[in-house]
Amino acid sequence: MKRTGKHTLWEGKHIRSVSLTYLDSSGIERQWEAVERVAADSVVIVVPITAAGDLILIKQYRPALDRLVVELPAGLVDKGESPEEAARRELIEETGYGCENMIPIITAAMSSGIHCEPWHVFLAYGALEASKNELDEHIPDDSEDIETLTVPLGSYKEALAGLSRGGLLVDIRIYGLVELAKASLDQ
Repeated sequence: MKRTGKHTLWEGKHIRSVSLTYLDSSGIERQWEAVERVAADSVVIVVPITAAGDLILIKQYRPALDRLVVELPAGLVDKGESPEEAARRELIEETGYGCENMIPIITAAMSSGIHCEPWHVFLAYGALEASKNELDEHIPDDSEDIETLTVPLGSYKEALAGLSRGGLLVDIRIYGLVELAKASLDQ
């Protein structure tokens, strides 16, 4: 199986819709539609854990869902930027925390039936409040209104359940990615 073509169906400011042509396992040419980012080829997501053992989460309004959503810090890998550089930048921009120990956990697909980009997941172990210089260098996007939340790592599932009961939508990725981070700490 192999992709043989791609053309843009529609392009906006942040995403584009593409038509993909590919050969299936029988050699038959088929079509598929997907979306991709306009300004980036991949995404980073960070599982930040403080030295005190707290998980750092964010809460932000997501227009596509018209809801406040609890998430892990994440963002796009800018052109010319490595995934680790993007993870460090996004952590500071979205949470106000920095980290010496940025550990790659996995690069994987997310919603592979529709998204074209890989996701790079990092563990930010021993996250600390960022310095003034770091905060000045990594100013949050003005379009994002983000609140930082910290919950004990040992009881994060209960904390997420409480946030959900309180009316917030919880990003399902948190559960699996925190468990991957915890497993990498155990190694």
